[in-house]
Amino acid sequence: MQQKEHQTRSAIWFLATALALWLVPTSAVASVGDTLPGRTLAIGDIHGAYDELVEILRETGLINEENRWVGGDATLVQTGDIVDRGAGIKQVMDLLMDLQKQAPEQGGEAIVLMGNHESMNILGDFSDVSPEILASFASDDAEKLRQEAWKGWVKWMNRLARSRGAAGVDFDNEKKAQWMNEHPPGYFEYARAMEPEGRYGKWILSLPVMAQVGDTIFMHAGISPEYAGMSLDEINELHRQEFEIFVGNRQELIDQGLIPWFYNLYKLNQAVLYQVNNPPEARFRNTARSKLLARTAEDLNRMQKVLLEDSPLWYRGYTDLSEEELEAHLDNLERSYGAHRFVVAHSPMATGSIHQRLEGRVFLIDTGMLTAYYKGRPSALEMQGGQFSALYTGGERQVLVEPVGENDRVPASAAADNSAEIRARRLEPAVYRRKAAGRFVLAAYPPEEGDGGDGLHERIWRDPVGNALPFETHEELEQFLATAEVLSQQKIPKGVTKPKKLLLGKDGVQAHAKFNYVNKSGQREKMADGTVEMYFLDSYKADMAAYRLSLLLGMESVPPAVVRNIDGQDGIVQLWVEGLNTYENWLQEGNKGTPASTYFERQLKDMHTFDHLIRNVDRNQGNIAWDDDTNLWLIDHTRSLAKDSNLREAKKFKGCSLQLWEAMKNLEENEVTEALSPYLSQFEIKALMKRRDKLLKLIDQTIKKKGQSEVIFKYSDPPPGLVISYDESAP
Repeated sequence: MQQKEHQTRSAIWFLATALALWLVPTSAVASVGDTLPGRTLAIGDIHGAYDELVEILRETGLINEENRWVGGDATLVQTGDIVDRGAGIKQVMDLLMDLQKQAPEQGGEAIVLMGNHESMNILGDFSDVSPEILASFASDDAEKLRQEAWKGWVKWMNRLARSRGAAGVDFDNEKKAQWMNEHPPGYFEYARAMEPEGRYGKWILSLPVMAQVGDTIFMHAGISPEYAGMSLDEINELHRQEFEIFVGNRQELIDQGLIPWFYNLYKLNQAVLYQVNNPPEARFRNTARSKLLARTAEDLNRMQKVLLEDSPLWYRGYTDLSEEELEAHLDNLERSYGAHRFVVAHSPMATGSIHQRLEGRVFLIDTGMLTAYYKGRPSALEMQGGQFSALYTGGERQVLVEPVGENDRVPASAAADNSAEIRARRLEPAVYRRKAAGRFVLAAYPPEEGDGGDGLHERIWRDPVGNALPFETHEELEQFLATAEVLSQQKIPKGVTKPKKLLLGKDGVQAHAKFNYVNKSGQREKMADGTVEMYFLDSYKADMAAYRLSLLLGMESVPPAVVRNIDGQDGIVQLWVEGLNTYENWLQEGNKGTPASTYFERQLKDMHTFDHLIRNVDRNQGNIAWDDDTNLWLIDHTRSLAKDSNLREAKKFKGCSLQLWEAMKNLEENEVTEALSPYLSQFEIKALMKRRDKLLKLIDQTIKKKGQSEVIFKYSDPPPGLVISYDESAP
């Protein structure tokens, strides 16, 4: 389930002192049928929403009023994330455990998969376990357990200190109060229940990571390209083995007195690293303990493979990949597994509805069932007779995919062709035609639907699954970026400035955003092209100023952004434009030049003009990016707007749109100062206005040499050589 939530970190265990790694335990392999059963229902993330779960199970006819299985030979697949956040997790687990026993009595089956939150709990990470959940586990001896655990921890800390030659540790009342606050009533009962031999921990450890039913694979998050070469059994077994190693090491550490029994993953890791890097004095040394610590550190380092963001419990490609990328990935998976459809959860749908992608090859079923937290609703995906339907409480049913053949089995190639056909742009009969040899021939430049008559393609702000965000203005979206909760964050591997990708959520709406917090300046900096910048600036403030300036110029190509503090760090939070293709990727795929489009070439000219204006020194192949509608999006302007008033690479000026030219001429210094002074110094603003004047002079000189029609263009004008013809009979 999408979270506020601990993203997996790629840092190596052995080198870090506080890691966020999630282990994926599995020990059972789900049954695999050769054909689809009569009726299969899949339910996504529950997160302790017991009442909502019962409601949808009754609505779908799987259980009766006594919560007994009445679904006959139906198959229920629950895709993980049962625990955390909602107070009813004990009831949810008890119900699912009961249904697993009851369903086979009628010829049915209840398959429960492991989610990332289950693995977190097994590892003792209770950061998303609410006080209400802990209270539901609290016993009459809760306070006694807390006091005993406190005394045991103090004793262990003192022993650790003395073995390293330090004096004993004396904790005051303030420290004790803090510790007790971190371990409220019910904490230790909950920890025991989630241990490998606890009632719920033992059950969770038996759950598989993924299961295949007929030609459909069910999983919590997804199979990434990293895992595509492994069979489902191998994936499940890999996770089971790694978790088994971790559990064994932890128990040995407890038995040897090297960690307290209730230490979670982070505390365990810190304790191991401390003791490895700070060996005890000679008289306290024990060879067996030293070997155990070293082995554990190595195991933690090695097993990160199954704990990163591309692992089956954390991968988000099924929501984040573009249609083309996802389709290619699924074609590969179909060849590997013989499975045509993939059902995943993990990423809550902002609409509270089940979504399908690629004509039903992927179903996204996390609809935020815990309504108090996610503002979603209970749902189930029903598969029967080749028909796929979304079922909701209140009797609502939405058919997502109609039957298309025996067992709804469609070859990957056919699905790909059909999907490509559906996605292809539908060209209306062209109005613009090229005149050649006295005749008109069809030109590939018809007016675009929805371009408003100005020739500009519509730009749509989208959520992680491709739906349009419900914001009409920049101000509305900026308000969302400024106030939405950070549900998750992960490092972006590319980029010198080490930005992060955020998932934001508010009032049921979710969107990705980039958080960049770099803030450097210097007098001299040698650039990649060998030139030297005298007043080098690399700052999120420049990025923010570039966005504000784009609004003054009437540009829609710079994504909306706000300055915001995240985890104590000021930076720019900018909308993540979903599904962008970069020039770097374009070339790596074997293409040459740029997309063959007059619209695209004109946008490039405006991009370079804007870069001249802001003195951008870092426009590169990785940040020349466009969407499926060939809209160029201008991103990454941290290295711009320094106080050098000279135009950079002025000889490369090729022209610009009439819209941008007029807007630059109409810029007033007082409005620029008002808009940009929160981010730029007065010297940097003065330099910007001087560059504007020099740029306008350069444009005038170029017009005098080449003529205005060769320098200034309207996006709505056809390319040179096209004329208008309404003669539909013209060949």
